Amino acid sequence: MCDEIQEIIRGLQLTETDASELFDDDLAAIHVTKATLDSRLHFADEWLKNPETAVDSAGEKALHQVIRAAQRLSNFASSESEQKAILDLCTQLQSLGNSLSESRQRGEVGV
Repeated sequence: MCDEIQEIIRGLQLTETDASELFDDDLAAIHVTKATLDSRLHFADEWLKNPETAVDSAGEKALHQVIRAAQRLSNFASSESEQKAILDLCTQLQSLGNSLSESRQRGEVGV
């Protein structure tokens, strides 16, 4: 029961808001998005490090939220080539995260 409550709390903490839509000021949007990244990185890191972590857990959701935040930050890149590089990296990370999740779901990781 305690684990379920902790998972619910984590889920509530990970409720995503696209901060860049809330601000007209680019700098404020960047700061809020960075705070979003900072608050989710721990959960994503724990999910990546622990092969026994459940699929569709708070950590997996945090990983996807971190990637989406990085995609939003690409809008502030100084050049189109930088933006493309960031978006390409995000696509690769998303693909790797999805592959890891699928492997865990099939029971191929952590056995």
